[in-house]
Parts: sequence; C-alpha cells; structure tokens
Amino acid sequence: MCCDSRVINNIIVKYRHPILRLDDMLDELHGAIIFLKVDLKSGYNQVRIKEGDEWKIAFKTKRFVPNFSILASPLDELVKKTVEFIWGDKQERAFLALKDKLTHAPLLALPDISRTFELECDASRVEFLEQFPYVIKYKKGKNNVVADALSRRHTLLVALGSQILGFDHIKEFYSNDFEFNESYTHCLAKPQGGFYVSEGYLYKEGRICIPQGSIRKLLVKESHEGGLMGNFGVEKTISFLKDKFFWPHMRRDVESFFSRCIACLQVKSKVMPHGPDTPLPVANSPWVDISMNFILGLPRTQRGVDSIFMVVDRFSKMAHFIPCHKIDDASNIARLLFKEVVKLHGLPKTIVSNRDTKFLSHFWKTLWSKLGTKLLFSTTCHP
Repeated sequence: MCCDSRVINNIIVKYRHPILRLDDMLDELHGAIIFLKVDLKSGYNQVRIKEGDEWKIAFKTKRFVPNFSILASPLDELVKKTVEFIWGDKQERAFLALKDKLTHAPLLALPDISRTFELECDASRVEFLEQFPYVIKYKKGKNNVVADALSRRHTLLVALGSQILGFDHIKEFYSNDFEFNESYTHCLAKPQGGFYVSEGYLYKEGRICIPQGSIRKLLVKESHEGGLMGNFGVEKTISFLKDKFFWPHMRRDVESFFSRCIACLQVKSKVMPHGPDTPLPVANSPWVDISMNFILGLPRTQRGVDSIFMVVDRFSKMAHFIPCHKIDDASNIARLLFKEVVKLHGLPKTIVSNRDTKFLSHFWKTLWSKLGTKLLFSTTCHP
C-alpha cells in the first residue's frame, strides 16, 4: 500500500535535532549487556502521536464493494443541505456494514451444495453442470471476465461459429476430399469404423474431421501460438489438436509448421554455446600479466589526440594512460605500448584485451606470437 504524505507534511510542525554520531551511540551503550528488539518490527506504527492529532494520519483506501451506493445511501442522505443531521439506527447499521466490507477481504471457499449460490463460468462447463439443478442467466463475453480464456479457445473452435473463416463450409468439402470422401458417404447411411455424421459434420470417435485446406493450417497456428497458447512445442500442440480434431498426418503438418515458426527458431534454437566461461589466470608478479583497453569519445586536444590507451597491471593494479588517436592502427598501438610500458617493465607473458579489430589483426597476433606473449580475449560485450 502506498500513501501520499504531501498533505500531512504541509501541516506538520517540523523540528530539527542533531543526528547522533556512531561513536557517541557506542559510548552510551558501553557496559550494557542485554539488548532487545521487541518493538523493532512494528516500530513505525507505534510512534506516539499527540492527543487530538490522530486525524492527521488517517488515509483513504480503495476496494470494490458490491452495491456500495445502496449500502451508503443512509449516509449520503445526511450530507445533503436540506436534510437535518440525525444519526439513527439506519445510519449506524450502514456505517458498520461498510466498515465490515472495507476491513474484511473476501475469501474463496467451497460452495455449500445445500444452499443456493451463484456461479460464473463459460459455456465449456455446461456438461458438468447438467448434474445439478440450475437457472442459466446469459452474460456477454466481454463482461464475463471471470471465465478462463484458455478454456474458451477450443470451445470456440468446436462451436464452428461464423467467426472462424471457412468453418461453416467444411461440410461441402467432405464429398470431394479423397481422405474423407469414402467415410463420409458411408456414414450418411450408418456409422462405421468410429466415424459418424452429426448435423452435416463428419466425426471420428467424438473428434471433428477436418478436410484438406487452409482450415488445417489455421487450427495448427491457433493451437501453437494463438492468443494465450504461448508457442508450445510439437507434442503439446498435437495433444491440443487431437483432443478435438482429426485428420490424417496431423503430426507431419504440425512439424512442418513448427519448422517455419520464426519465434520458435529464435528462442528454441539448437545451436550450442561455445562453452562455459573460463576464468583468467591469477597474476602472481608485477607486469607479467597486463590488460588493455581504450577510452574513446574525448574532446580533441591541441596535439590532435582524442582517445586514451589504458594499460593496467593485473597484479598491482598500476596503470598507464597513454594519449592516442581513435584512428591509430595496430602498428601505432604496438609502438606506444613498447615506448610507454615495455621499455619500463619488460615484456609481459599475457595480454588481456577485448575483441577490437586492432587486437584481432594479423600483425598484432603475429607480433606477440614471435615475442612469446599469450593473447587472451574477454567475452564479447563484456565490460
């Protein structure tokens, strides 16, 4: 909970006192043996307030209260200009009812079957509700926010509503579809082999048969990535489809779609990383292991330099800051390194650097290979 304290801050009389120094506090505690923190947890809410100023720390809270206007109507009447302020039993009951609603959060509980209760759900629960006596009251989908969006998805698809393009016309495709033509023709007379026809649609063991066409691709796309599905893998997508639909070679179609899904190819790539990070060797003497980098983007000086070539000893942390130009190539950087560092400290055994083009050049690698110095590179985009 967050409270806006600007109003109370404006009316509080401010006082100032020096903050105790740590040394003074330790002197005060000298000789003490027992220390308590009983009131430490709730200390903020136990600050003493001057009598009569309690109203200053009151604050408002927001919580949805069903039928608030009806419950508060006796109290609203009292604030009207033409009504005399009389606090009676009606106002007291309204006040206590609102107080109870605001101070007691609603709790979820199992329904009491012996009593009448209200249930908000979507149409997918109708079969389960058949075992109970109930009265249905229709509620628009946009207002029925309690219903689970995931449970709506395949209910919507199975309902064959006009919202799904082409679903109303799949009845016409059965007779010309080479995969379902024979089964559809025989099932018009009587069911066979798990197939049957209902309301013009062909079903196999309770699952609607989908003839060839773009509707298959639509269903695969919807089950794999549509709405809240979250780009599931091949097996989970197939399990969603097999629960309500049937067509031959469903797995082949799902795997084909999965292989072309850009999001899956990016997130679920099978490319393995280069391997675990390898720590740098621990330096054990000065100027044997060094690291280097550049500081760029500096104002240009009168001598024309605009960057700093930084060389740090990994053992002593001593550093040399060498003025340079941003456009200096590997040969110029090597010249500066020998002039300012190698001349004073000798050749290093290892050099740690980033993957700048200067440090990856053939000249740089060949130079230090001839001198017996090992080049180590930090991870890409590593500070």
